[in-house]
Amino acid sequence: MISVIMSLYNEKLVWIEEAVNSILNQTYKEIEFLIIIDNPDIDKEIKGYIKELANNNSCVYLIWNKRNMGLAASLNKGIHCARGEYIARMDADDISDVTRLEKEIIYLKRHNFDMVATNKKNIDEDGYLISEDAPIRKDPNKILMYGNMIIHSSVLIKKEVLLDLNGYREFVNSEDWDLWLRMVERGYRIGILNKPLLLYRERRNSASIGRQLEQFYVSQYIIKLYKERQKNGGFDSFSVKAMHKFLNGKKSSEKKKGRFAKAYSYIQYALDAKRKRKLIFCIFYIFLAGIKFPSLVFRDVRWFLIVQWKKYGKCR
Repeated sequence: MISVIMSLYNEKLVWIEEAVNSILNQTYKEIEFLIIIDNPDIDKEIKGYIKELANNNSCVYLIWNKRNMGLAASLNKGIHCARGEYIARMDADDISDVTRLEKEIIYLKRHNFDMVATNKKNIDEDGYLISEDAPIRKDPNKILMYGNMIIHSSVLIKKEVLLDLNGYREFVNSEDWDLWLRMVERGYRIGILNKPLLLYRERRNSASIGRQLEQFYVSQYIIKLYKERQKNGGFDSFSVKAMHKFLNGKKSSEKKKGRFAKAYSYIQYALDAKRKRKLIFCIFYIFLAGIKFPSLVFRDVRWFLIVQWKKYGKCR
């Protein structure tokens, strides 16, 4: 059985309905659907909808947090309540293809993976298609330490793996990347099914520059912990207190946020120029981004080069 875990916080009712229906209509029927309400003050209309949903569907179970616990703690709670051999992630503002779980479980078993993820199409807040991600050609087990290409809400993973690793750790964001890295270090195998089996909703209020900069610094902290584990036989110094101390040391001033915003926009211009095969403009915008925020450019250029290198192998 597959236990699908979804956490609710501030999503719109129409998004939740679309996410829920995409799971209940899966071609793979041996599921339980755990919905975690991580907002004690959730909208009354949403509360009424999910209560009625649970009453009318025997596979739906509701877990109510007495306080906002955050995504990592909520998912860990769901993992320990789950009865399935496999755990599937779902976000309350995304939409799964109805064949997603069936195709994932077949792919995972066929190749003896411990976790699989898929590609995605990107939609806006109104559900209109924006773009489709390019196929991931490299072996994620070899390049995860350089960047996170795994779409969290597309993941199917063995429950025993999550229990072995004590689940997610309570980062302010990017807790999934930390988990994938610890998986690979422990010898577990991750596969990517190169089919767009998820519609990923890009939300305007979730992509603020302040949050992007915080994510950038959290990624640096995750890599710091990764390097510690390489030196210390799998052990690192993670704690919530240590994480906040690291982030506070970065001093994300408004001036720094402004420089990051400029660099980020220049990188987007460079990517657009690359797609249009305007190499000179691409290099020019990368140069401008490097002036504003060098470490961001170093990360993104290194990731691009790694994706192109042959030595990292191909996905199945």
